[in-house]
Amino acid sequence: MTPEQLHLVLNHLPLIGVLAATPALVVGLFLKKPAVARVGMLTVLVFASTTGLVMGTGEEAEERYESGARMGVLDAESMAWLHEHDERAHLAGKIGYGLIALSAVGLGLSLLKPRTTKWSAAVVLAAAAVSTAGMAWTAEAAGKIRRPEWRGETSLPFKLPVLTDHDGDGQPDAESP
Repeated sequence: MTPEQLHLVLNHLPLIGVLAATPALVVGLFLKKPAVARVGMLTVLVFASTTGLVMGTGEEAEERYESGARMGVLDAESMAWLHEHDERAHLAGKIGYGLIALSAVGLGLSLLKPRTTKWSAAVVLAAAAVSTAGMAWTAEAAGKIRRPEWRGETSLPFKLPVLTDHDGDGQPDAESP
């Protein structure tokens, strides 16, 4: 399996897992069910912990496109969206790593000091919402890499690089327009 394929398989784990944990967090928080809240925090912790794996496979895939191993598969606008996806992923990844830390601390506190469960679950729920928004924002750019019909007429929030071959190595060199 190529890094691109592996990334496409794994990238859904943090998003779907964190979303699946949300009902447990909400029920635990609002119905005052500490055990259910802890299950929600544990579920967030497990699925958010796949962030590093997703980031790693994404980096490998991007390197293959940039090194030329996959050159010719994507047009200039697709490559621009690949770079945009990468930029968004770095920010969303940092948020995801923060979510891992918050859910681990929240779960630990909840187990050591049960009175903290309500606040721990509330913090994890809020962080999960921010993380989910970041992952959705990242996924939006990812979809535009291979799906031109999702791009719209003026969808690029940036300028496309001009691709030339100044060094004569047969590979395009990106320049600013």
